[in-house]
Amino acid sequence: MSTKISQKTQMLCVSAVMIALATILSLIKIIELPFGGAVTLCSMVPIVYISYRYGVRWGLLSGFVYSLIQILTGLSALRGISGFSLVASLFLDYFIAFTVLGLGGMFRKAIPNRVLSFGLGFAVCSTLRYLCHILSGFALWASAESIADFFGDGALTTDLPFKLVQFIYSIVYNGTYMVPEIIIGTVVSVLLALFAKPLFVLDNVKEKKQEA
Repeated sequence: MSTKISQKTQMLCVSAVMIALATILSLIKIIELPFGGAVTLCSMVPIVYISYRYGVRWGLLSGFVYSLIQILTGLSALRGISGFSLVASLFLDYFIAFTVLGLGGMFRKAIPNRVLSFGLGFAVCSTLRYLCHILSGFALWASAESIADFFGDGALTTDLPFKLVQFIYSIVYNGTYMVPEIIIGTVVSVLLALFAKPLFVLDNVKEKKQEA
């Protein structure tokens, strides 16, 4: 009983520290875009680490908690939009986009190599977040004004259907911060798995005990 309690306490403490670290890193913006979105200092890595260390279910819960914090820190970006757009943005840009980071541990059991499973897990779940922002940008934010501001007026006079222009705009706009974020975060995840082995030792010990 005491062992189970101590393990639960450890999970809560480590997860709280990782969520706090992710929040702090999300406030350190290397590049910030005018209509929302920024390249941060690897802010997604701590949430993925929670999932890798404690499993996808706990990771999803931690990702959801992190999404609530992101809403609180990003309220200014939601001011002045309609009720439907507000609800849709809350789900696509926050609840779903940050909760999917909790899938980062999905390859842990399938791929024994720690470096590959952790790095691939980060790359996949951060790409899922990117897809959430693409869908949100296409459905909610890709107005003629924002497209003209980003691409120039020529983008509105093209022969392409406007819906396609909106989709391309969302891919490119969100890609300007999400692609660097994914690349940098994946590299850092691989380096952590390679050189910060003590961060993963407890998991390996626990797994061996369970197998025994």
